[in-house]
Amino acid sequence: MATPLVKQLRAVTLRKAVYPTITVVLVAATTVCFISSARFLGTSVNRSLAVNTEEGTASPESTFTDFLTVANKLGIATSTEAGTPPAPEAPATTPLTAPATEPTATATTTTSTSDRASVTIALLNSTKTIGLAADLKTILEAAGFRVTKTGNQSPTEAVTLVEAKVNIAANATFIADLRTAVSQKYAPADTQTLAEDSPYDVVVVIGEK
Repeated sequence: MATPLVKQLRAVTLRKAVYPTITVVLVAATTVCFISSARFLGTSVNRSLAVNTEEGTASPESTFTDFLTVANKLGIATSTEAGTPPAPEAPATTPLTAPATEPTATATTTTSTSDRASVTIALLNSTKTIGLAADLKTILEAAGFRVTKTGNQSPTEAVTLVEAKVNIAANATFIADLRTAVSQKYAPADTQTLAEDSPYDVVVVIGEK
């Protein structure tokens, strides 16, 4: 019969031999299961991608659905509340509106009749041709100007002169309108300054041209 010491030695030898073997078997089985699961997952994903490639570019919805199918087969928990991922929102566009245009006042290029009538004009004929001052008076009055004197002056001027006091000459529009009217018969030279003690605001001296 075996002594107690022999029995203890046999028990120790059994544990040392069997337990490591069991441990190795369990580790090997776990590894095999893991490798099989990984291969299955890879095969399923590759098949899904292959199908999507044959049918066209995979949409985010189909890819997400395939992922859920594979995950369910492997027992992986997924959130079903998320559902299909939302489509990206289009950027908000601001409607274009035409800028409001403010009415602009139309600039007047001529003086009013009242302005022209308030300025006294003298027409002086420096040529030997009679009636030139009267003819020019008719033209100026038709344009709304106020001619208060017609007469003669010597010596004869080579060109027609337009002389105006400083405050009248400052009114560029009035002077331009007056010169336009005079230009219907003559070619006036540049406007000159009239003496402030003159009884008239403007003096037009008719010359040879």
